[in-house]
Amino acid sequence: MIGYIGFTLTIFAALTVGAVAILRRREPAAARPFHMLGYPVTPVVFIATSIWIAYAQVKTQPLESLLVLATLVSGAVVYFILVPTPREGPLPTELTEP
Repeated sequence: MIGYIGFTLTIFAALTVGAVAILRRREPAAARPFHMLGYPVTPVVFIATSIWIAYAQVKTQPLESLLVLATLVSGAVVYFILVPTPREGPLPTELTEP
């Protein structure tokens, strides 16, 4: 069970750090409420380490890793089926006004 959770956490932590790096590149003028020491090397090292950990998990426990990936894929399928796609245009006023 710990391996299952650890593998999932490793995948999502790497995706989160990657998303922050992409957002920082796409939105250079956005407010930076915190500074990342060693940026951009730090996220690259973190993502590379996470990939190595995930690879080691797949190599040592392939069945458990396959179950994790099946869970993640099935969750993504259900999400994209049940969650409507965003509409184009402005947001409704009840969402934009305080």
